[in-house]
Amino acid sequence: MIFYFSALLWAYLLVAYCRKIPLFASFIVAIPLVVFSTFRGQSGKDTPLYLLRFFNADYFGSGFGLDSEPILNIIALLAHFIEKNNHYIFFFIHSALVLTLFIFICRKFSNARYYLYTVGPVFLIDGLTNGMRITLAYHFILMGYFYRGKSFYFLLAFLSHLTSVLPIFLSYLFVRRGFYLFLFFGALATVFLYFVDINWLISTFAPRVVSKATSYSELVLGSAYSGLADIFIIYVLLVFMSFFNRKRLFLLVIDVVAALLVCFVLYQLIQVSLAFIRVLKLIIIALISSPFLINSRKHIPSWALVLPGLAYSGNFIRQVFVDEGFLPYGE
Repeated sequence: MIFYFSALLWAYLLVAYCRKIPLFASFIVAIPLVVFSTFRGQSGKDTPLYLLRFFNADYFGSGFGLDSEPILNIIALLAHFIEKNNHYIFFFIHSALVLTLFIFICRKFSNARYYLYTVGPVFLIDGLTNGMRITLAYHFILMGYFYRGKSFYFLLAFLSHLTSVLPIFLSYLFVRRGFYLFLFFGALATVFLYFVDINWLISTFAPRVVSKATSYSELVLGSAYSGLADIFIIYVLLVFMSFFNRKRLFLLVIDVVAALLVCFVLYQLIQVSLAFIRVLKLIIIALISSPFLINSRKHIPSWALVLPGLAYSGNFIRQVFVDEGFLPYGE
């Protein structure tokens, strides 16, 4: 566990000093994290699946179809060209790309601090060992918001993971009026679910979701606590978006209650399948890139972001220790 703990601390160090040192020095500071990812062995819940993909993908056929999310296959193909069947090169190229994106995001600190101070370090370390495709998508999306060439970065995000369309759509929804509509319909969904069984609802209107959720649930066992850390961050961000924008206390109280009801709906989805945890993380990306949060009427102090971020990081270390798939590192 010491490797994960050290890597997470190093990620916080990178966040703290990246914007204060020259760009080339930031890449030097990031080298230990590249090494951590490259030599992780089988560590990471999804690492065996990515290794299977690396050694068995059809690189000159279906491997570059849209539904194959080809960015990772392009990285794998490049690794094969450098040295056939050397997965260390595959891990190295991926981690170098993710950290390059992370460093450039850090350089846009005034907008990126909502990501960097809350979930950024955990998303980075988990992505370097676990969600390789989705983490690329997260960072391409953020690059699209913080730099020019939005359409280009959003396309790369979509080609990294098809689900990236969700945070792209939601981040546009989370403007002033759209944010309040999100809370309203989320609270309304709670009342609706009181009368309708959520399992029946999903199986009737989204059978493909059921098949994907079922296959995911066969790989990962959940508990009553699954997804609570992500829901906690979503709730904090929703409350912040209201507290630092609302002028009337009565409306703020309504928003806080509505946000709680929204989170209850999200928790019910997690109980259907752990596949919805990915949806939670996509919602987080949408929230932290929303203009309604970044351009709040009142300034959000950094400590208000750091404290929930530290709690989120603590939960990640707990997962490394108690969940299967993370340890032992390097084997």
